[in-house]
Amino acid sequence: MKFPKLKNPILCKLVFLIGPLVAIAGISVAVICLAPVKELVKALIIMAMVVLYVVFLFANFGRLLQMEMLLDLYRYHTKARKWFALPQDFDANVIEAEISLFGQSCEPAESHIEPDMLQYKSWGSATVFYSSHERIVLTYRVDNLDEKTFRKIANSAKANSNALKGTQKHIVTDSRQLHAPMMRVTVPIIFAQRVDSAFKDKLLDAICTQVGDSDNDTTLICVVNMDDRTCTFDSMQEFYMQIRPAKNRGIKIIKKLLFGNKFTYQNSPEMLPNAMDIDPEQSIWEFWRGLKKRDADLGKEIRARFANMASGETLFEEDCLFVKLGENGLLVLTEMGDNNVVHILPFINWDYPKNTKIDKNAMEQLRSMIDAHFQNMGLKTEYISDDE
Repeated sequence: MKFPKLKNPILCKLVFLIGPLVAIAGISVAVICLAPVKELVKALIIMAMVVLYVVFLFANFGRLLQMEMLLDLYRYHTKARKWFALPQDFDANVIEAEISLFGQSCEPAESHIEPDMLQYKSWGSATVFYSSHERIVLTYRVDNLDEKTFRKIANSAKANSNALKGTQKHIVTDSRQLHAPMMRVTVPIIFAQRVDSAFKDKLLDAICTQVGDSDNDTTLICVVNMDDRTCTFDSMQEFYMQIRPAKNRGIKIIKKLLFGNKFTYQNSPEMLPNAMDIDPEQSIWEFWRGLKKRDADLGKEIRARFANMASGETLFEEDCLFVKLGENGLLVLTEMGDNNVVHILPFINWDYPKNTKIDKNAMEQLRSMIDAHFQNMGLKTEYISDDE
């Protein structure tokens, strides 16, 4: 079946994830209304179909999550641009008037280049994941934007943003918020009469290097080139499951303030290079079979790796630590943090030879082996709990 294709990622998600529920509902209606069987039999048939769907979700949860992530990343890629054409009615003076209504106006900190406008908005967090939210929008006007001026503006924007950090206090409704990070988005908007020709080809790369922490504290610089009426910023969104990353929130601010909530896709043809190994003409069904085959091949490779390891041996490859204890094997996922600290993602079950729960004594031994392995690499370990 060649439909739907990956070039329609939203439709693919609807068909693959919601399609089975629609099928169950349709069959249930048919059984209830048409089938000449007893009520108990009808109920059992419907329950059986629901159970099969739940089993399918649990059996394929990791693969479904992987598919959703890849489809979302592909969708984000199709929406990202090297630059966006400004709307036909774009007027910098009108935009600045709208920005002046964003939060409250603040006095800028002393710097080589002071912003023309500095707007600050802050509010308390409704969840325990963040202590509070802050949004900072700055504007700068320059005649000619070269690389040196860009660096000065970037430093100015960060200095002003840091000066405002935490200046407005909010009521804490949960003790966990005291130790939670702030969700901060800083959007410096540079209105340039022209961008220096020697800097123009490097502009997007220079902007991308300033983003910082795309999850919690991001700086999304936006350059408006009045000469060729284009707007350049890092428009590639980050994948998320529950909480929208700071970078995505910054893109939303730019979309609202500069584009009236409607990006000019038709007049902005230059897309980012495709770094994803996805064929847009491939059907979702072929894509799913490919994921299953890849997972099966990876599973064989992991089992073979553990079978050749001795008890007490550890092996680190590409952010993954293989640990063998007795006849059991554990694949530990890690993330490199700051200050020579490696974050250890949660684990509760063995990965080899069977997916069984790790008992308390084995858990202590595994942690000692993990700590020793990274200590020999000159790194400290920090274990991430499921609550983080």
